Amino acid sequence: MRLGFAIALAYVSAVPTEATFERHVASRVRNNPNVRYRQHTVENAILAKAIPLKQYEANLATRGMGIDRRLEQGQNANQGEGQQADDYYMGDDEMYSFSGYSMKFAKCQPVQYFSENAIHAGEHSPMITEDIVVLRICPQKSCSSSREYGCHYNYAEYALQLTDYLSIMLKYSAQKRDYICDFCNNCLGSNGSANRRSLNEGEGDGNGEQQNNQDQDQANNGQQGQGDGQDNNDKDDEQQQQDQNDQQKQNEEQGEENDDVDTDDATGDDEYANACSDWDTYCSNYSTQCAENDGTYLDYEGYLNYMDCSQADYNDYAYFVRPRCDGSKGSIKMAVYYDNYCVQYAGNEVSVKDLGLGFREGAFGEFYSGSCLDCSDSEYPPYDANSLMCNNLHGQSAKCSADLMHDLFESEEDDTSECSYIESLRFGTYDKYGQLNSAFGVGTDDAQVTTVQAAVLALSIALCVIFAVYSCYLHHTMTNLLIKSLSHRELLPPSRHQSRRPRRHHKNGKRIANADDWDHDNARV
Repeated sequence: MRLGFAIALAYVSAVPTEATFERHVASRVRNNPNVRYRQHTVENAILAKAIPLKQYEANLATRGMGIDRRLEQGQNANQGEGQQADDYYMGDDEMYSFSGYSMKFAKCQPVQYFSENAIHAGEHSPMITEDIVVLRICPQKSCSSSREYGCHYNYAEYALQLTDYLSIMLKYSAQKRDYICDFCNNCLGSNGSANRRSLNEGEGDGNGEQQNNQDQDQANNGQQGQGDGQDNNDKDDEQQQQDQNDQQKQNEEQGEENDDVDTDDATGDDEYANACSDWDTYCSNYSTQCAENDGTYLDYEGYLNYMDCSQADYNDYAYFVRPRCDGSKGSIKMAVYYDNYCVQYAGNEVSVKDLGLGFREGAFGEFYSGSCLDCSDSEYPPYDANSLMCNNLHGQSAKCSADLMHDLFESEEDDTSECSYIESLRFGTYDKYGQLNSAFGVGTDDAQVTTVQAAVLALSIALCVIFAVYSCYLHHTMTNLLIKSLSHRELLPPSRHQSRRPRRHHKNGKRIANADDWDHDNARV
């Protein structure tokens, strides 16, 4: 018993006081040359297949599949609504193909409706005004920006709230700008290939440095193995020789893979050079469009915070701002209101510039310009931005495709009420204030005279004046001619031009011939 205790005590005494499981067990497993070699082999194989992030983005950009910076940064335009993701972006299986079609802004129409919430809030009127945008999608070949509705046949119509329309168009403009700026930054004077090569060279340097570190680690491990056990020198020498042979084989394989990578890079450089050959076409406004925002005005994303009726303080008073449709001018702009329902329009009494919110004059001008926007995908900027925009407008709108000749939207049926509502907006059911027109479409006292009507009216007045002047001229000419003729007795027949001799009358009333009229030759005694 005492002998066993003594042996155990001697064994415990022989173990170093700092002995731990981590140091004497786990560390030896990690520092084993075989284990480290297998780890390095796996890491090298993974790194050989890896592509730098910037190079990966550049490859996507050349193929029209760029990554939007807002998604990378995790920005969310709907944070105020508590949404965790932006529903603007769709998967390919959720999108329609609008290839060959264009979207056209037609009009923006205010519409008033009854609101119980306004009554409960004590507002002076229960009527709330909602601005509705009417769009039309036409075949690209027949879409004309000069026509109010773009085309007259083979079309589909949409109607959606102004705030929804602007939200989609703002996100579309931001995405298009990001695509173009990324493309121009990567190319920038057709130097995109040089940038790619510099990335590849940097990757090669990193791999070389990593290989040196691996060799150094293996050398240190060999020295550590020799220090830990002198009895295993022969075995370690054999293992080191095997490691060197395996390392040489791996280097040969790595060299072959690098040759393949160089070939792929050369091919990618050619594709990138071809894409960047159109740099002048897509980047003509690069310095202006891609300049950093100095904070003076809001960018596209900044306006998204003011789509709903939002409060803005000015001179210790609370005002409210929201985009507004001008029914008389057909324009869209940010407007100031007195109430939190954005019904009592402030007009010219308060300017949005005075609020100091950074609203740019004409910020929404491109959204109601009436240009036909192509809904197709493209291999070059803006890539799929236009198609995504048209799909969002289609998904957020009331739609009517009764006049569409082709079944563009599968498994979708028209709602008769939606078609009737869109038609009522087109044919003037509401006036410029959003109120119902009398007789539903017959103009009221506030009806606007069209340019054609004004031109016809002016022409009619001009013709009346001309005819009146000409009539006066004819009357004056004829009067002068009559007076002149009477003065020269040219209007009397010749028989009446003989002078009339005076005749004498008897006091009894009988005529007495004048002596000059007596026929002396035929007179009888």
